[in-house]
Amino acid sequence: MGVLPTRNDLLLSLGFMLLALAEVWLTPPLGLSVEQRWVESLALVLVSLCFAFRRVRPTAAAVTVLALLAGVSVTLTDSRGWDIAVVMLAMYSAARHAGRVGAWSVLGAGAAYGVLVTALEGYEGFWNSVGNFLFYLVLMVLTPWAAGLALRRRQELSRDDADRAVEEERTRIARELHDVVGHALGVIVVQAEGERAALPADAPESTREALANIAGALATPCPTYVVSWS
Repeated sequence: MGVLPTRNDLLLSLGFMLLALAEVWLTPPLGLSVEQRWVESLALVLVSLCFAFRRVRPTAAAVTVLALLAGVSVTLTDSRGWDIAVVMLAMYSAARHAGRVGAWSVLGAGAAYGVLVTALEGYEGFWNSVGNFLFYLVLMVLTPWAAGLALRRRQELSRDDADRAVEEERTRIARELHDVVGHALGVIVVQAEGERAALPADAPESTREALANIAGALATPCPTYVVSWS
């Protein structure tokens, strides 16, 4: 894994930033002043920059995004669609690209953010608050997180299957090479023995010894070697 964002993540970051800024400035302010919308826009830019690193630094990017969202939720009273998309993308990216510890840490951070949002909404009654939190938890946290985790495990299984297939192919080639070489050596032994037996009585003794040495050396059992390529 590299240390710089990929081109696709840079494009995703830029596209998300433009769409979210359009939502902030082209939709009704819902009680926000111009100064507050500038603050929201700054948070959006920072969130977008974090998403550019969602593959190379998935845990840090997701946690930073949730921290920025928490600050926006506490500071502003507006609620738009971009913050929902941010949470879902952060949860998915962490489960998809982070390690096990990072993925579970982001899941806990997402649940904590849900508690904060539920408290800020100020629902009347305990069960209303619980119901709203569970709705948030399932829709915005668990669903994208589980989808990212499932895709990650599927990719890992596919990689294991590919490695296993390569190893089996290496073993098969090594076995075939051993069989071919063994057969060739056997043919040489037979020909050497046959040529030695067909030598005339006055043939040089050195020729007989050479053919005998060839047959004896090649008749020695050949060990099986496993062919390995890096």
